[in-house]
Amino acid sequence: MILDIYKDAFEYAAQDISTLIKLGVLSFFGFLIIPIFLVLGYQYRIIDIGINGMVDGDDKLPEFNEFTSMFIDGIKVFLVQIIYIIIPIIIFLIFATLSQVTNIQAFDLIGLIIGVIGLIIAVLYSFMAIPNMIKNDGSFSAAFDFERINEVIKMVGILRYIAFVIGLVLITLIIAIVVMTILLFIAGIFGVAIIAVNPLSAPGVVLLSVVVFIAIFSFIVSPYLSIFSGRANGLIYGVGA
Repeated sequence: MILDIYKDAFEYAAQDISTLIKLGVLSFFGFLIIPIFLVLGYQYRIIDIGINGMVDGDDKLPEFNEFTSMFIDGIKVFLVQIIYIIIPIIIFLIFATLSQVTNIQAFDLIGLIIGVIGLIIAVLYSFMAIPNMIKNDGSFSAAFDFERINEVIKMVGILRYIAFVIGLVLITLIIAIVVMTILLFIAGIFGVAIIAVNPLSAPGVVLLSVVVFIAIFSFIVSPYLSIFSGRANGLIYGVGA
């Protein structure tokens, strides 16, 4: 089942290059803040389609429209993610402060252990929290309905769900690392060749390589992974819902 979800998500994310470019433009201008919320809002719609869809179905990518609602949905996703992540961080900071005040170094280790465990739990729950919010008509409180979230996880299977999240994270990291490595390798070859012919062009070559690297990653890789993870997230929730 998990492999089928990954396969579906891979194919779903590659449906339309124009959508990748649109998301890529938003990602590229993410430093302006607002585009980031639009990207998250679009992912919200992808998750929604996944929740109500089927593995290996004929679901289409959502449209780019109604930007106000997409922006609001993106803010909701962002806030849920922040709240889940910030709790273990606060716990770690509390223990770090205790360590400084009491001069008992053991508090640092305790805080680190609790913080890491808390972060793992937070990530596992957040993967189901956002679809649960979407399933309940965007109700923000539904993202923290732990009773319902636990029910969905149990329906999927606790170990299977943990394996799914670990696999999703690893796949995302591997794709990002492989693409980065390939781009750096190609840039290195061309860079060395050009510099060998004209050593004075080194600064320009470096700048051009950085621009091309950022462009490809922002316009293709980042949006592809966003759609991939959103689709997989929606499908796994749909299994247990």
